[in-house]
Amino acid sequence: MSDSPARNILFICSGNTCRSPMAEAIARAALERTPEQAGRVNIFSAGLGAGSGAPMTGEAAESLRKLGIEPPHHRSVGLTREMVEQADLIFCMTGAHLVGVRSLSPQAETKAFTLNPDGRDIADPYGAPQHVYDQTAEDLQRLINARLKEILG
Repeated sequence: MSDSPARNILFICSGNTCRSPMAEAIARAALERTPEQAGRVNIFSAGLGAGSGAPMTGEAAESLRKLGIEPPHHRSVGLTREMVEQADLIFCMTGAHLVGVRSLSPQAETKAFTLNPDGRDIADPYGAPQHVYDQTAEDLQRLINARLKEILG
C-alpha cells in the first residue's frame, strides 16, 4: 500500500439531492471493491445552489438500490470556497456547474472538470419519473468507473 496522502474527490450538482449524492455513493461503492484503494481516496459531494440538510430524493435512493448500492444517510451541503480548495479533483455534472465552481476559487481551474469527459451535461432528474433517475444512475456509474480507472490506474 502506498504512503501517498489521500486524494479528495468532490462531486458537484445543483441541489445535492440527486446527481452528486448518487455519484458520491457510486464512487464509494466502486472504491470498496478495490481494497488497495482503501484510505487513499475520500469522496464528497455538494451543490452549488444547495441549502443544508435536505435528504437525498427517494427516487435517487431507489436508483442506487437498483445498482446494488445501499443509499447512505445523506443531507445536502452547499459548496464553499474551502471545499473547492481542499479538493484534489472536482467533477461537475454540467458545464454551468463547472463555471460556478471555477468562479469560487482560482485553484479550481486546474482540478475541476465535467464528469463526462466529452463535456456533455448530465441532466437533472429532479421531479422526473423513476426510469429517468435509473438511467441517470447508470450513466453516473459508467462515467465514474471510467474516471476512477483513469485516476487510479
